[in-house]
Amino acid sequence: MPYIRLEEHLPGITGLLEYRKDSAAPIRALTQLLLRGPSTLSEGERELMATVVSHGNNCQFCCNAHTAIAGVLLDDPGIAEKVWQFPFYFLSRIRDRVGGDLALEKDTEMGTGAVATDNNLLIE
Repeated sequence: MPYIRLEEHLPGITGLLEYRKDSAAPIRALTQLLLRGPSTLSEGERELMATVVSHGNNCQFCCNAHTAIAGVLLDDPGIAEKVWQFPFYFLSRIRDRVGGDLALEKDTEMGTGAVATDNNLLIE
């Protein structure tokens, strides 16, 4: 199995980003655009979406980071825990905020024809 020696003090993806700064720059720019750029969603809502994705991916570092930021931006430190309990409810509320453009798996199964756009869907 390939192995890359990373800085121990840089957890999660931050170690890889530090290791290859040349390839990290576009990834960091994209992340900032998605989380901080113009959007129909607030920065806090986008951080919550990143929290849900990180939680689903079992990435503890990213989950903790996005949870903390979402709590600050939304002035509710416990909001992420509420979202984890009902992630599809949360995502359906976000879908409603962006005018129905966010497709959920259950929507496509029911054949609603909802369409996800790059401006309304955050992928981590």
